[in-house]
Amino acid sequence: MYILNIFTMSQKITVALIMGGKSSEHEVSLQSGKNIFDALNTELYTVILIGIAKDGAWFVMDPEHFLDHADDPSAITLSMRRTPFHFDEYAIDVAFPVIHGATGEDGAIQGVLAMQGIPCVGPSVLASALCYDKDITKKLLTIAGIAVAPSITLRNHEPIPSYPKVSAVLGDILFVKPASEGSSVGVHRITSEKDFIDGVSDAFLYDKKILIESELVGRELECAVLGNTDPDASVIGEVLVSGEHSFYSYDSKYIDQNGSTTIIPADIDPKDRSNLRELAIKAYEALECSGMARIDMFLASDGTITVNEINTIPGFTNISMYPKLWEASELSYPDLLTKLIDLALPSKDSTT
Repeated sequence: MYILNIFTMSQKITVALIMGGKSSEHEVSLQSGKNIFDALNTELYTVILIGIAKDGAWFVMDPEHFLDHADDPSAITLSMRRTPFHFDEYAIDVAFPVIHGATGEDGAIQGVLAMQGIPCVGPSVLASALCYDKDITKKLLTIAGIAVAPSITLRNHEPIPSYPKVSAVLGDILFVKPASEGSSVGVHRITSEKDFIDGVSDAFLYDKKILIESELVGRELECAVLGNTDPDASVIGEVLVSGEHSFYSYDSKYIDQNGSTTIIPADIDPKDRSNLRELAIKAYEALECSGMARIDMFLASDGTITVNEINTIPGFTNISMYPKLWEASELSYPDLLTKLIDLALPSKDSTT
């Protein structure tokens, strides 16, 4: 097998870079995986490329050609140049899962790796599961005294309330989203009864539990957090949506190259900047995070900060905010990857 020949000659740290998966964010994961593979320090690491197909099958990928249509976000796919993966055939020092969405960001793959005794980059099973469920995230942040968007939780076996009834409580402009999805998959901005019916129906395609939220008015800001027992926060970045997009949707992030703009660092008051960074770390710790997470927040004109989401496996594509925020904080992409791997290794210092 071509991969084994690479490893037997090296004493480097062996990193299993895992991408793909069964979720609706499969293609985004492949883009992230490609960027990470290209940036990993080959003097420090030997990389096993593991691709998980959409049907859940695990494969070892040929590093010379592991993706087809790699430059097309809508057509990117795992190459057929691959062999089945079995844990007992490889000595893995640490795993770097970059699977966004279900089975990757929800604690599932973290659990599989833990059962194999393999350290894992990013948060634990517990933190991953807590942050992936936006309903649970909101409840824990509220207990911690952190503001979140007012919302109603709706399960697929419950009667669906009317738009007028919901809007009377949450406002005329609403957001409907699956409780457990990422990359804005299944998220809809609601301004009418028809929007509401269509949005709820679509969101339920991705999860059996959905959230109906009030619109958050303010500047959309993001902060990257890195570390275990003593986490650090990056500079603050701002997202500006443009063109025909009314919010930071999947298409505006990954498909439409002109759909959004990021400003790093954001032009904000020093006091607000400090408050945002402190709140990002507070939210990170409230959800028991370790390794990494990206905290998404809204800053209102009166200085009020509301936490929108916590992403435990943020994107690592060429447009993703997490690595860009750290680059602006004077931590390069390759050095960031090295730091994340160090944080995952049990023999390393557990702090930043």
